[in-house]
Amino acid sequence: MPAPLRPLGRREDSLHHGLPPFTAQMSVPTDRTTPATSTEVPRSRRVVRARLLLLLAGTVAGLLIVEAGLRLAGYRPAYANVFRSFHQPHPLIGLHGRPHHAGRFRTGEIDAWTELDGRGFRRPAVQSPIESSQRRIVLLGDSFAWGWGVGQGEVISDRISLLRPSWHVENLGLSATGPLQQLRLFEEYAGDLIGAGDVLLYLFFWNDFSDNVDGRDGSLLHARVDAAGRLELVEPELESGSTVKEWLRQHSAVFNLLLFHSNRLKGEVRAGASAPRFGSARATDEDLAAMRGALEALEEAASRRGAELVVAIVPAPTDLGLEETVPGDAADARALRRDLERILADVGARSVDLLPAFRAARDRSPAQRLYYRLDRHWTAVAHRVAARAIVEAIEAGDGVAAEEEAEWRPGSGEALPASDS
Repeated sequence: MPAPLRPLGRREDSLHHGLPPFTAQMSVPTDRTTPATSTEVPRSRRVVRARLLLLLAGTVAGLLIVEAGLRLAGYRPAYANVFRSFHQPHPLIGLHGRPHHAGRFRTGEIDAWTELDGRGFRRPAVQSPIESSQRRIVLLGDSFAWGWGVGQGEVISDRISLLRPSWHVENLGLSATGPLQQLRLFEEYAGDLIGAGDVLLYLFFWNDFSDNVDGRDGSLLHARVDAAGRLELVEPELESGSTVKEWLRQHSAVFNLLLFHSNRLKGEVRAGASAPRFGSARATDEDLAAMRGALEALEEAASRRGAELVVAIVPAPTDLGLEETVPGDAADARALRRDLERILADVGARSVDLLPAFRAARDRSPAQRLYYRLDRHWTAVAHRVAARAIVEAIEAGDGVAAEEEAEWRPGSGEALPASDS
C-alpha cells in the first residue's frame, strides 16, 4: 500500500534534496539586465550632458583662438564663389552687389583683391570728379564690365579714366546680367548723370542674348514674348537665404577660410568633370526679340538725354584662337555676331568691335594672355587693350587724335600673371 502524501513546506521535505529552499529572504545577484533605480537614470544623463557641454565649450574656445589668430595675422577674406560672396538678392532686378563688400577673389589662376562701393558696384580706383569732368561715361555690362578676375585699378573703367583723366566714368557693371536688366540699373542709379555729349557705353558679350530672357527660375528680372508677339517684363521673385550663414560668411575669418577651400574644391571638381560653356548657343526668336527691345530702349534712353549709345562688342575666346569648350562654340559666336549686327543697324546705335584690337595685341605678344586659360574672362592686359580701343573709337567720332596713357602702378590685388601651366 503506498505511503500517504504529506504536505510540503518543511525543510526536510524540500524537493531540492539538500539545497536551501527558495524563500523571499533569499538574496538574488544583480546583473546588467536589472533595471536601474530611478535615481541612477537622471545621474547618468547629467554626466552625458556635462561632457557634451565641456566638448562644446572647448570647441568654441578653440575656434575663437583660431579666429583671433587669423585676425592678428592680418587674414583677408578670400572667395572662390563670386556670386555667393560679392552678390546678394535684391528687389530691383533680383541680383545686386553687396554694398561696401571687399575680399580676395581667388581660384587656381586668379588672385584679385576686389572692392565694392556703397551702392554695390565695383569701387573705382581711379575716377575724376564729376563736377569738373569734360565728359561723362556710364558703363553697362556683365562680368567683363564688373572686372571679374582683375584687381583694383585694373578694371576697364579705371583704365579709361587713366587714359582720359578729364572723363568721369561710372561703372554699373553687374555679373550675370544682360542689357534688359542693365537698363533698369541705369535708370535707377545714373539716369540723371549724363547729358549732351556724354556716352552710354554698353559692353556686349554673346550670352547677353539669353541673359535677357533667362529668369533663373524666376529670381531675375527677364523678358518673355506673349501670344501677340509683344515683349513683357517679368519681375523677380526673391528667395530668403540663411541669415546665420551669410553673417558668418561676412564676419568670421574661420568660417570664410573653411568655406573658401570647400567652394574651391567644388569648383575644381566641376571643372574636371565637364568643360564650361562660355558663350551662348544660337539665338532663339525670343532671344532676338528681347535683344532688339533692350537695345531700342537703351538707344532711346541715351538720345532722350542728348547722349550717345555706344555698343562695344567683346570678342569670343574662339576668335582669339582659344579652343572650343563645347563643339560648335565658334560657329555659334559667328551666327550671334551676324544677328547683333543686323539689330544694331536697325536700331541705329554705334558699335565698336574690339576684335581687331585684340588680334593686334595677341600678334604683338603671343605669350601674353588676354583671357584666362580656364576661366575665359579677361586678364588685366585685355582690360587695357579694350579701354584704349573704346577711347579711340569714341574720340574718332569727335575728330580727336589719340593721347598717351597715364602711368599706372598696380597696387595690392593685381591679377596673377597668366601662364600655360
